[in-house]
Amino acid sequence: MIPVRRLGMIAHPDRAEARELVDRTVAWCAEEDISTTVVEAGPLNDAAPGALDGDLDAVLSFGGDGTMLRAVALVAARGIPVLGVNCGQMGYLTEIEPDALGDALVRLQTGDYSVSERTMLAVDVNSSGPAGGQWAALNEAVLEKPKPGRLVRFEVVINGAPFTSYAADGVIVATPTGPTADSFSVGGRIVARPLTARMMS
Repeated sequence: MIPVRRLGMIAHPDRAEARELVDRTVAWCAEEDISTTVVEAGPLNDAAPGALDGDLDAVLSFGGDGTMLRAVALVAARGIPVLGVNCGQMGYLTEIEPDALGDALVRLQTGDYSVSERTMLAVDVNSSGPAGGQWAALNEAVLEKPKPGRLVRFEVVINGAPFTSYAADGVIVATPTGPTADSFSVGGRIVARPLTARMMS
């Protein structure tokens, strides 16, 4: 892989450990002549696609799975690989723990890393509400009713052909990553999946 010389970082805004690790990483990169761009991970609905603009070789995500999903959504369209540093509670999607950050940075600097491709969803929402627009999803897209009560009916069409209809609370369309995360979060098994977000290890 290419040695990383331009590194983006996205950090959970409310976790002191994430901020500390970002500061330490920025200082290390300055000593090694690696350029850095740092942004905070805001709510997904406050997406700022330009926040990590520029020619980046890789992005580090400092937080939990939510921060990782946010980072992937910001850079997936440009094929920039993302490496997650776990500063959260679950950390299924994050690849390394904070005490392994130093070694990971050296590997990025020397090109001694691998990238796994993951399938993603491209979601178009036709709505005048806050969910309207285009979204990239690494795990799943959920369509659900806004209030509890009666079931609603969904008609599902795949590639223009009617598939089936449901009377349900909602519908989940998941990538291979999504069910794995859901299962893992409740103590279940890892779901076998093909290895197209770019995840680093």
